[in-house]
Amino acid sequence: MPLPLHDNDPPPLPAMEMTQFNTTVGLGGEDSDGEEQEDLSRFGMGDNLQSVSRRTSSMGSEGDGMQLLQTMEIKSTFAPEGQKQSTQKNLPLSVRINHYLFPPHLPPAVQLLRMENLAIPACYFLVGSLQGLSGVLMNVYPIDLGATEAQQITISGLRGLPASFKLVFGFISDGYLLFGYRRKSYMFIGWALCGGSMLFLYLTIKANGDPNITFLSCMYFLFGLGFWYADVMADSVVAEKAKLEPEGTRGSLQSTCYAMRFFALMVFSPISTWLYAAHGPTSVIFLMGTLPLVIMLPLVLRFREEFNPIVMTPKQQCNEIWKTVCSRAVWQPMGFVYLYNVLQVGNAAWKQYLVTVLEFTSVELNSLLIASYVLLYVGVMSYKYYFIKWSWRKVYIFTTTINGFLSGLQILLIFGITFGLGNFWFALGDDAMAEFIAGIQFLPTTIMMVHLCPVGSEGASYAMFTTVHNAALNLSQVFSTLLLGIWPVGKAVLQAANHNCLDCLEDIDCVGGGGGEGGTGFQTCPAEEGGSELFLPIYQPDAGVDCSMCLGGEAVQCAVPDDTDALNICEAPGVSGFVKLTLLTTALQISGLLFVKLLPGTREELMAMNKGSNSSRVGGTIFLTITGVSLLYSVVAGVLNIVSPGWSGES
Repeated sequence: MPLPLHDNDPPPLPAMEMTQFNTTVGLGGEDSDGEEQEDLSRFGMGDNLQSVSRRTSSMGSEGDGMQLLQTMEIKSTFAPEGQKQSTQKNLPLSVRINHYLFPPHLPPAVQLLRMENLAIPACYFLVGSLQGLSGVLMNVYPIDLGATEAQQITISGLRGLPASFKLVFGFISDGYLLFGYRRKSYMFIGWALCGGSMLFLYLTIKANGDPNITFLSCMYFLFGLGFWYADVMADSVVAEKAKLEPEGTRGSLQSTCYAMRFFALMVFSPISTWLYAAHGPTSVIFLMGTLPLVIMLPLVLRFREEFNPIVMTPKQQCNEIWKTVCSRAVWQPMGFVYLYNVLQVGNAAWKQYLVTVLEFTSVELNSLLIASYVLLYVGVMSYKYYFIKWSWRKVYIFTTTINGFLSGLQILLIFGITFGLGNFWFALGDDAMAEFIAGIQFLPTTIMMVHLCPVGSEGASYAMFTTVHNAALNLSQVFSTLLLGIWPVGKAVLQAANHNCLDCLEDIDCVGGGGGEGGTGFQTCPAEEGGSELFLPIYQPDAGVDCSMCLGGEAVQCAVPDDTDALNICEAPGVSGFVKLTLLTTALQISGLLFVKLLPGTREELMAMNKGSNSSRVGGTIFLTITGVSLLYSVVAGVLNIVSPGWSGES
């Protein structure tokens, strides 16, 4: 006889669904997993449920206790959201805490706080921690040791070179088991190498004093090699487990992991700065050496992964990847990712403007950086809890529009319109908010990449997709540098626009418009309303003149390059070109929306692209060509930075 129901109760669960529910929460039954019961007992939930089960069993199959239990089960699983929250409030506090830590609607494999899964969030947290800690150490410590500019470039190249081989790391772990595991063993070795290299550096410094540049470079290289190998393994594991998420929570696993990463980056970046200033570099090195060894190695050993799984041969892997990239579901959205990121061309002279014209101190620049990390984390969390329900197209349209508005604020700052705020606080809202936008945009791309990964080749395919993403950003930085030559926005011009030169050569008669010693002539510029005429000396390289322009009778110093015949500054030198450069870069960034139709709106649209005859060998060839050229450029540039520093014209 069916159990009596209240008027507002949903119908009872079918036998199959009831058995599945009992198995999920650990009540047991003929088909229940004993291991799940053991896990629930370990986390404090098994005893409570078993106690309820014993009490209801003594009342008979139709007793009030069983009716209460079944009603609670039905409501907590299938009730509307408001009713579900009300039911949750009626549960004991210990059960509610357990549900929060180990959501019952998620499969055990994606419950990140289970002991066998804890290595995953810990890995992302440690990646962010080490990125925050290494900032000062990697950039400042070589300078303190007296490294030349060439040596600094070499050290930077060695540190970043392993990142160019992420695709290789993923390919190896996909097809070659190590001690019976695809990811676990490689992750263990990566973190051991990462922490061991820094710990060895620490012990060497303690024993012998400051290291030489060659030894420091080798330790940095080993650190980067282990770091990126472990990072690729973590991404591969998440790409596998993300496919196990229920339909309604897709993307939550990745957003949680990356939230951990950016939170750690936000926290440890200022800690690193303080430690380096207060206790020296060895304190940072010691922390970077011990964290991977003490935290990650034990957790990796507890990480649960299938032992001796069936893996594809290298030929099968290559065929699977080729089939994947030929799919319209891959080359079309990844084409958008590449084009959009290439067009995110920033104003490469902006930091110079902050320092030269607005006279920002190093403390203020560091404060901007820390605030950027904070808002980057806030952006990721905003997507996790709010924007995750939006379509991917809407996210990009919204964030790109906001980014265009923020660029407009940059122009206001250039003209000194800050609405009563100081320059620092106005720039803080501008620069830091740009990172907030970047945080929102970051997750849709990574979530889409996971859905594109074929089963069995998650490591290589995800690394390939991130390579395309990063290569586009690197190319946009190259374009940013090239645009600096269009208008005079260099340091010298900005100095001329900002600093009065009261000790100019007396033989330059700015007001009279006559030529001084050296035969310098003048060009008269129209006076602005309420202002005075601007007399511009036409600079001649052989005249030996240190003063190249005058405003209102006061000379202004400007170190004009020797190859400049004349400098027209009638429109406020430096500032006019800077405004034009800002407008151009803003237009380029917004123009990425022209390709937004290439991006599917939802996961369902993405999957629909993968059906039928939506395959193109041409699209796959173009995609692989871009990936290959990007990888080749990264490797060649990295090697040249090591063997021939300054090859690209750096000063």
